[in-house]
Amino acid sequence: MNSIHPGQILKSHFPAIESPGRLVPVEASGFSGAAIFRVDTQAGSFCLRRWPTGTMSGSRLAGIHRLVTEIFRSGIRVVPVPLAAENGLSFVEDGGTLWQLEPWMPGEADFHETPTAARLESALTMLARIHNVGEAASPAAIHRGTPQTIPERLEILRETVRDSVRIEAGLSQESDARFRIVARKIATLFAKRQTAITAALNDASRNPVPILPCLRDVWHDHLLFSGDTLTGLIDFGAVRLDTVSADLSRLLGSLFQSSFELDRSRWDEALSIYELSRPLTTGERSLIPILDESGVILSGMHWLRARYVRNSPFDLPRVCERLESIAARLEAR
Repeated sequence: MNSIHPGQILKSHFPAIESPGRLVPVEASGFSGAAIFRVDTQAGSFCLRRWPTGTMSGSRLAGIHRLVTEIFRSGIRVVPVPLAAENGLSFVEDGGTLWQLEPWMPGEADFHETPTAARLESALTMLARIHNVGEAASPAAIHRGTPQTIPERLEILRETVRDSVRIEAGLSQESDARFRIVARKIATLFAKRQTAITAALNDASRNPVPILPCLRDVWHDHLLFSGDTLTGLIDFGAVRLDTVSADLSRLLGSLFQSSFELDRSRWDEALSIYELSRPLTTGERSLIPILDESGVILSGMHWLRARYVRNSPFDLPRVCERLESIAARLEAR
């Protein structure tokens, strides 16, 4: 944990707001390990973000900020553009850790409480517009290729299979009953489905799709609504060149909490909204259910590997809640 106080970061690097009326830590809903602080000032509220040490390079973060700025300049005002620090950059490095300051975006992440058609349209239209801007702005975007997520997922599948003995040993000695029950379900489902998922990803790797800047972590808790309008889209830390199918499978799976195969009509309705602004290729459409299933099951196995292979500390009740949601989706197939 970095010992530098966020107030010192503001004083040293953002002197224009060195005397905030309130500066409080905010419990983030995600699992990235980033620290978030809300800074209230007479000029408005801001988000001070500390990136986990060693997870983000300055050059990569600068590239992400350029994309966010380009999105904002295109007229999409729901994204938080980082403020310039005293060094003239959009972030600062202090004590080996990167910090950024951005506007605090309005709205609530409450689509599940109010899942209206207007909200769905607002979210899907905005995502399509962001993809269009990213594709036009990126010289590295290509018309057809194999998205990086496919070989990555195949490698994670292989590593997870190799770790299965250690996972099984850990499960047999698990002292937390809640974690043991849900982890056992996920491990069993992984054993049954990993061969078919591997085959589907291998087949998909032979069908090239457009490659362009994608968010890669666009999901329910990163979409902020005010009424039926999307007023905030936050956390761009996972941005890279990939396939829009990854964004769509991640977003719709989190909004609907259901799989593509068992809820196809609702997924198709959402994709039709997206396609009003950016038509999907046949390859992109066919990739969505593959990335949906592989993403869900690998997300579950990630936490089993974290506990039994990497011995990583985490908030056990929160992870159990996440795993129970994953298990429910997988068991419904």
